[in-house]
Amino acid sequence: MESYIATGRTKTDEQKITKSIASLIICSTKTVDELTNENITVWIERVNGSNVYLAQSVKLSDFLMLTNFGSDAIQSDATYKTIALCELSSDGAVQLNEGESLKYKIDSLISTHTYAVYTVEDPVNTLELFLFDRKTIGSEELQKSLDVRNADLCVIDMHPSIKEISFKYENGMQVKFLPFELRTIARDIDPVFSINQNASVSQGHSQKVCLPLVAVNSIEFVKDTGAVIEITTRKAGNLLTIE
Repeated sequence: MESYIATGRTKTDEQKITKSIASLIICSTKTVDELTNENITVWIERVNGSNVYLAQSVKLSDFLMLTNFGSDAIQSDATYKTIALCELSSDGAVQLNEGESLKYKIDSLISTHTYAVYTVEDPVNTLELFLFDRKTIGSEELQKSLDVRNADLCVIDMHPSIKEISFKYENGMQVKFLPFELRTIARDIDPVFSINQNASVSQGHSQKVCLPLVAVNSIEFVKDTGAVIEITTRKAGNLLTIE
């Protein structure tokens, strides 16, 4: 169902959905690589005020990449350069109780472009949902370790200032990677990143990489000064255990 479509706006404002849905289809006349400043927030608004945030000011490009990694690909058609089916859960529509609603907003839109959002229902409701978290390494930080336990995927800004990235695993082993090696691993796992309007295939984002985090406890970065590095992670959650 169409939820939002507009040109000439810099934000969507809050959009309210009262039915349980499984996915958002997010469209834009920009390519994913061109989605640089747009941020998305998705949350469940509860009657008691203890809202559950699936994503809070997460880069829209990262959100699309994390929900389309692996067997899925970002699509396009004659109207939109980007069409992404973004699953909010792994196994059905996120359950809404009486009086609850799912809300989203997208900020920092480019007014000369068109953005559209559609909602997709599912015959099965679930308490499971995906939670997205945005982490930052400051421009003056030369070395930093980020805790990524329980996350299954991450998107990393691959800025030239990054010298080395190390993954520390649950078994205590630490493996160092060069940025080129991580890009190659990501393309090997997910060789079709997007299908473009001219029917050509893109192998990946030009400035970011999406990677699995199975059995990874932390990621350590070694970098030069001068650039802020952003990392977005995704993990599975359950509405019964989220306060």
